[in-house]
Amino acid sequence: MKKIIAVVMTSTLLLLGACGAPKYDEAMKSVLEDVNNSQNIDNESGGSDVKTNLSKENCDFYVYDGGNVVRVDYEFSTKSDKKIKVYYKKTSDGNYESDRKYNLEFDESNPDYVEIAGKEKSLN
Repeated sequence: MKKIIAVVMTSTLLLLGACGAPKYDEAMKSVLEDVNNSQNIDNESGGSDVKTNLSKENCDFYVYDGGNVVRVDYEFSTKSDKKIKVYYKKTSDGNYESDRKYNLEFDESNPDYVEIAGKEKSLN
């Protein structure tokens, strides 16, 4: 009986641990990778003040339309604390492409998920 209880408790903990990962982690990871690639290219092109090696802790993410659109806000330059907003749209092959045009269809009042500086923000 003790073994059954131990197995049930272990299984429950594993399931709860798996549920703790944000639903949109892969989308944000993909977008962040593209942002860092772009930042490195800008830096190599002579923009020595361009921030590189951005992480979830220094970016803000807004996920819309069930993960089909991800907005990332980040500080582009080491000389300014002003954040730029870049929208990424999910393509038919599952990757994300940047769309630097502000899309009025999506605004901060209706995201599916928000993460500010690496921490999930409550939408209530």
